[in-house]
Amino acid sequence: MRQVFVTGGTGYLGRPLIRKLCADGLRVTPLARPQSAAKIPSGCGVIAEDAPDSRTYQDQVPAGSTFVHLVGVAHPAPWKGAEFRSIDLVSLEQSVAAAKRAAVAHFVFVSVAHPAPVMKAFIEVRVKCEQTIRESGLNATIPRPWYILGPGPSAAVASDAGEIRAPWDRPPGLSSSQPGA
Repeated sequence: MRQVFVTGGTGYLGRPLIRKLCADGLRVTPLARPQSAAKIPSGCGVIAEDAPDSRTYQDQVPAGSTFVHLVGVAHPAPWKGAEFRSIDLVSLEQSVAAAKRAAVAHFVFVSVAHPAPVMKAFIEVRVKCEQTIRESGLNATIPRPWYILGPGPSAAVASDAGEIRAPWDRPPGLSSSQPGA
């Protein structure tokens, strides 16, 4: 049975993704903050730990699994630069460390299209996250949607291909990043 480890499982992308993965018969292990663990969709266990400290969950990431990192500041805005650095960047760095330790088969990080001029701090952090993933040597896919419509189970992603899709229906290779690319 394929296994998927998801950080940010209580967010507006995480919850519908977990429901879809479970419905497709995959074994899903979500990570959620202790105070948010009850929001995880039924059908899977939950690791109630904090994403900014991989030491709290690194031994629970299944070897050879797919690791989906969805932790991020809710409702990104230009004035949230410090939050992007302390939450988005730190949690990504910790997720990469845990993924490497577990020797995951695939790492997925939802980034953002880069030409949004008002969101400089957000884009700066997302670019640093992408660089961290590339330098890690992990086999990775990095979708870069223009925007995400949410919250809720009908959350959709406007892709750089001009399509609007649910985040789990993305065609292979869309805005992907392989080590050394």
